[in-house]
Amino acid sequence: MLMRRVIQTTAALAAAVVTYTLVTLPPAHIRMATPLPPNVVLGAYHIHTTRSDGAGTPEDVAASAAQAGARFAILTDHGDGTRVPDAPRYVAGVLMIDAAEISTVEGHVVALGIPGAAPYRLGGEARDVIDDIHRLGGFAIVAHPDSQRADLKWRPAGVNGNTPFGVQLQGRQGGPAGTDLSGADGLEWLNADSEWREENPAMLINAVLHMPVRPAESFATLLNRPTATMRRWDGLIRRRTMVGLSAVDAHGLVAGLYRTTFQSFAQAVILDAPFSGDAASDAAALLLALRRGHAYTVVTGVADGAFPRFVARDDTQEVSIGERLSGATGPVHIEASIPAAAGARVVIMHNERSVAEGMGHASLAGAAEAGAYRLEIWLGKHRIPWIVTNPIYVDGPSTGPTAATPPGSPRPDAPRPALPAGTDAALLALPFDAHWAIEHGPSSTGTVTELSPGMAFRYNVGTAQPGSEFAALVHPIREDGDAYDRVEFMASAASPMRVSVQFRMPSGRDERWARSIYLDTTPRLITVRMSDLSPQGFSAARRPVAARVKAILFVVDTLNAAPGSTGGITMSDVRLRRSGESTFSGPNREQPVQRPGQEQQVGRPGRQGRGQ
Repeated sequence: MLMRRVIQTTAALAAAVVTYTLVTLPPAHIRMATPLPPNVVLGAYHIHTTRSDGAGTPEDVAASAAQAGARFAILTDHGDGTRVPDAPRYVAGVLMIDAAEISTVEGHVVALGIPGAAPYRLGGEARDVIDDIHRLGGFAIVAHPDSQRADLKWRPAGVNGNTPFGVQLQGRQGGPAGTDLSGADGLEWLNADSEWREENPAMLINAVLHMPVRPAESFATLLNRPTATMRRWDGLIRRRTMVGLSAVDAHGLVAGLYRTTFQSFAQAVILDAPFSGDAASDAAALLLALRRGHAYTVVTGVADGAFPRFVARDDTQEVSIGERLSGATGPVHIEASIPAAAGARVVIMHNERSVAEGMGHASLAGAAEAGAYRLEIWLGKHRIPWIVTNPIYVDGPSTGPTAATPPGSPRPDAPRPALPAGTDAALLALPFDAHWAIEHGPSSTGTVTELSPGMAFRYNVGTAQPGSEFAALVHPIREDGDAYDRVEFMASAASPMRVSVQFRMPSGRDERWARSIYLDTTPRLITVRMSDLSPQGFSAARRPVAARVKAILFVVDTLNAAPGSTGGITMSDVRLRRSGESTFSGPNREQPVQRPGQEQQVGRPGRQGRGQ
């Protein structure tokens, strides 16, 4: 009798669950009768495999992508750029492209389009990693900038919370419209991992219950228009080009999850011509289109892929998604339509607000305000747009073409002309002498020898304790001397590398401030300003007191150099300078920690060198 009641109760509960599941099913996605143009391909970007923290091999990913109807898949396993990327190839009819997701102090950056292995580890401050990505021929996308996980969220200088190397920063949180992203070329406006983390347990349970019946539609119910990230993106494209991509961030940790994610939304790319079938040329064309912003997102859990017509034109030219209308003559017309879905709500966005909308079509005519215009297309009552495009950029009538120059400080390794005599109030030369010394980690070594002119620093980064290994060339500074605001020197290296230029302060702790620089075989004049330094392993609200510098260090460590690395640096004309006009503002002649494009900030932490 008892067993019968248990069986009946279980059956009743199962029936209730089935009934609830069927009654609350999300609507089936809408099928489109109009096919995509042959030069538009749908695929998946930001995928992890067994080479990092994913559950499937690249071949597993390709099989799932093929089942989902994807034409390409971009793998982004975690790494430091030193692994040789796989050559583009077709697997199960899917174009497979290998990239890397790199950890920086501020957050994660996806490096796309780097053709080979980096000559040294990419890591440290985002501005340096992005600079290296550009130098290597790639472009950089900021990953999941507004994740709910503190260790995944983008943390610009001045953000409270967890940061690498155990450093706690002070200041205001990033994410407002004008937040700088350290010169990145794009950001993920949509990230699946970030989306499901924001949902409440009831929504997650509903999606899980519905996935066996309508997997793509159920996953799409977890997608919400990411307001903070859209606001961040809109703020950035007011000032410069910034590509927006949609990231599946797929790890495949549950059977079938790769396929379900790929079916839920797709990155659409507008090519100059259809795929040819040659993997190398097709991959190059796809990456070039992404770099140019010739891309849009389709939430395929809402409806099939469709091609939006979105153009801006004047009397002489017409441009489309990702392009710029420069030197406009006469009135500017902006038009958007979605021929495959006349019942969709089409919204033209500009400066975070809707400036025109309509059913199936929207337009602006006349003297359009300069700036970036992007498109959102909505279907039904979903919480996320069905389609989101990259912007069209419109210059003002008198501005002409605008260079897409990322904001931020000049590169410290850029060649600089010699300063005219008499422009400095103080100068301290540091020629080769007995004061130069070597500091090193447990099994690391270094030597310094005189050259004509200058000196040679040879190093060997040890392997005994990788996290503590370093080799540093050090020179003490008189603490009662003048206050210097920068160091200048000529330098080159036997091979491409990064060196941390550090200033040690005479505090009770090992207080060091640093800036990473790039060196290669070409000698160049390098300037490192104290106003551009970052605190190493501690938090601070003001820059160091320049009059109290205890020593200057040139450090090679395992942040950018692999254990066991050896090499050499040649240096000459090392000198500390101070400009004639004081830039110190604090009571002890210190500077606030602040950089262009952001309000009060704290210098960025790093592990660059461990001199004692």
